[in-house]
Amino acid sequence: MIHRTLIVLLIISVTSLPVQAAEWFTDFSKSDWLWQGGATLATVADWGTTLDIVAKPDQYHETNWYLGEHPSRGKVNKYFSIAIAAQWGIAWALPTDAEIFNYHVKPRRWFQYVWTGVETTATAHNLAIGLRFNF
Repeated sequence: MIHRTLIVLLIISVTSLPVQAAEWFTDFSKSDWLWQGGATLATVADWGTTLDIVAKPDQYHETNWYLGEHPSRGKVNKYFSIAIAAQWGIAWALPTDAEIFNYHVKPRRWFQYVWTGVETTATAHNLAIGLRFNF
């Protein structure tokens, strides 16, 4: 029960981040908020399916090298909590626009695209092999 409470509190704190940290993220556009929210949602979905791996160690194994084949629920919760906080921190630190070798690039948006794609792919794979969300 305490794990579910911690997960709910984390989700509430992340979703209320715009209110709490408005000064930090003043350069976030509406699109930045939507993409970062999508990346967070995709990460939470991956988190849920990874917890299902923990619940079914005889049927599945984790492929994330850091977590190991059969991680504990606590290790998974810690990993994803840190990952979500790191995503927001990296997105905040990256510039919206940059010039690299005379090419105009958008580092923050590319980070958000890549992270959303990685997490969505992981979740789609987990769902395809029979895992479900297990918070």
